[in-house]
Amino acid sequence: NFPSTDTGKKKIDLELFCFGRIMETDEVKKIIKNKEYRFATIQELLNLAVSFPSIQQQWSIVALGSIWISRKGFAGCGCIDGYAKKRRVDSNWLAGWWRSDYHFAVIKIKR
Repeated sequence: NFPSTDTGKKKIDLELFCFGRIMETDEVKKIIKNKEYRFATIQELLNLAVSFPSIQQQWSIVALGSIWISRKGFAGCGCIDGYAKKRRVDSNWLAGWWRSDYHFAVIKIKR
């Protein structure tokens, strides 16, 4: 669902944004765009999970930079989360809202 043409290594400054309140996807997108960030891709999010394996056991972290449309027309994105000693990669539908404890992986746009 998330093809990539990236090869090799590159340094990125990935940050996590948590708004502490329930929000809809469009609202999250507008706030991030106004802050001159872009959303991390699923590949960048998975690199975070490899580099910091316990981070996803603290929070659910979303990669809105990788969106796909299902065969039925629903939009989804990648997410990492976990509990106890388990970790997982999952997908979330973009319809509706995000819980107040969700974190969004973002990368500062260099100008």
